[in-house]
This record gives sequence, structure tokens and C-alpha cells, in this order.
Amino acid sequence: MKILVVCAIAALFSVSAAGAPLCTTVLGLDVTTLNAGGGCEHGAYLFDSFAVQDAALNGGGPILLVGVVSNPAIELYTLVFNAQLGNPTLTQDLHFVMRVTTLGGGIGIYAAGLSAVGSGAGSHVQENICDSAGVNINNGLCNAPPQLFGAVAFANQTIPLTAIDPQSVVWVWKDINSDPGGSLTTFTQSFQAIPEPTVSVLIGAGLLGLSLLRKRMK
Repeated sequence: MKILVVCAIAALFSVSAAGAPLCTTVLGLDVTTLNAGGGCEHGAYLFDSFAVQDAALNGGGPILLVGVVSNPAIELYTLVFNAQLGNPTLTQDLHFVMRVTTLGGGIGIYAAGLSAVGSGAGSHVQENICDSAGVNINNGLCNAPPQLFGAVAFANQTIPLTAIDPQSVVWVWKDINSDPGGSLTTFTQSFQAIPEPTVSVLIGAGLLGLSLLRKRMK
């Protein structure tokens, strides 16, 4: 029962610095340059191992980190990226990969969401999320199927937060496309650390454990 109490408290409060800079201090940089500094931290997470591949060989990019959004009340943290795909003469297609790790080593990735901003009926961001085994940048297939999450956000569409099997580490793969004459400018990636129902369960488990410990001591 002591283990139950310790796990509940650790899941709620354990966060240790990974040594990477805060994402708020590296805005405007090409994401692949962030790898040299170990990525960046935002809220409950470390974002690193960025990779970008020009799948269509028509140019485009680099992808820039341009913003961060926080809602600590519900443990929701979002990164905003600029794909710089604007008014191409040909369809443009970029593959984007990053790793997301819960700071402190806890299981803290419970939900994911995304959005895309641009123009053109076919401009979109397709996303797959895989577990710690990783993802193939060429086709978005998880190294250890099945994938945890998959969705497509068309231009000016938001995919709301969707619960996933809780993880400590995930890999995010995005296929970023823009129509000829259209654009795909910014896109976002959101993660929620501990949804409200989970917080209640953990607190309840901790209180139950403390109660049972007191009874045993008596």
C-alpha cells in the first residue's frame, strides 16, 4: 500500500529538469537546430529528436517553432510551428517527426490534439502517434504497431484532444501537405499531462492508501 501512495504522489508532482532550454526561449528557430541543445522543454514535456523530410522534392521548409501555449490548470501544453508552405506552384509535402518525453520519467501523456492553418481544399496535416519504439519517417508506420493515435486536420481545422493509452514517451509523425496555389502555414501539437478525471483517481488512491496505512499503524 505504501507503493500505491508513492506512485500516486509521484505521478502528480514528479518533474525533473532534462537540461534542455525552455521552448519559450528558442522561438523562431528551425526545429532541427534544436537537437543540438537537446530539444526544448514546455510544461510537463521535453520535445526533441526533430527531423524534417521533403517527401515531394518540391522544396518547402524549414519548419520553425514559433509559439507555445500553456493551460496549467488542466495540464495542457501546445507547440505552434510554421511549415512555411505558401502558394506553391506544385503540391508540397513535408514529413515531420519529433519525440515527446514526460519530464521526471512518469507516465504523463494522456491525450493529444492538433490543428492546421492555411488555404486550399486539400491542404492538410496528417498525424500518427507511436509509442517509445519510434516511427518510420518515410511512411509514418509505427515501429511497434498499432499506433496510439491518428487524425487529419485540414486547413483551418482543429482536432480536439483525444485520449490515448497513457505513455511516458511518444513519437509524433506528421505529413504536411499544401495544394498548388494554396498554403499550409502554421500547425499545432497539443498534449495533456493529467486530465481532470485522472487527477481525481490519483488523489483518491493516495488518500485511500494513507487511510489504510493509519489503520495498520493503529
